[in-house]
Amino acid sequence: DGDGDDTNAQRAKRRRAAPNPSTQAIDAADLRLLESLFARDVDSVPSDDDTPRMELRDFRFLARGHKGVVYVANYSCAGRTGRVAIKVCRGGGARQEERWLRRCNELGIGASLVSYEWKDCVAMEYVEGPSIGEALDGAVPPGVLFKALRDLLGQCARLDQQ
Repeated sequence: DGDGDDTNAQRAKRRRAAPNPSTQAIDAADLRLLESLFARDVDSVPSDDDTPRMELRDFRFLARGHKGVVYVANYSCAGRTGRVAIKVCRGGGARQEERWLRRCNELGIGASLVSYEWKDCVAMEYVEGPSIGEALDGAVPPGVLFKALRDLLGQCARLDQQ
């Protein structure tokens, strides 16, 4: 209407913070960092011993936030394969991110921490599905959304009790 008010659709579009992995160009510095992960072992132990080595490939941009950028990659390690989300943290935030994720995991909350041995990033389980914004916009049936929100609020309550 011209007075600067957002429509619900405009607000909903901005709310979508976790799109599907895309082929959007990866920042050159982040690409160098991600490619350097190939040369490292999961726990910084040389790979000539029995320590499993995580191999990462097919990096895709997922989301950009205040504290960093998240990418998705395919991995294989010790005969297992899957996808991981790798958060490249700005300003040394990887250790703090790792501590919070570890604390949440101890309470059965959040994506599972996969690796935190890298200086500037943290790897965690990639959880498939629509973002919260997409779910609120109708990407999931109301009953599924209600259960997910109830579970989410229960997790928040567990964190709050700590």
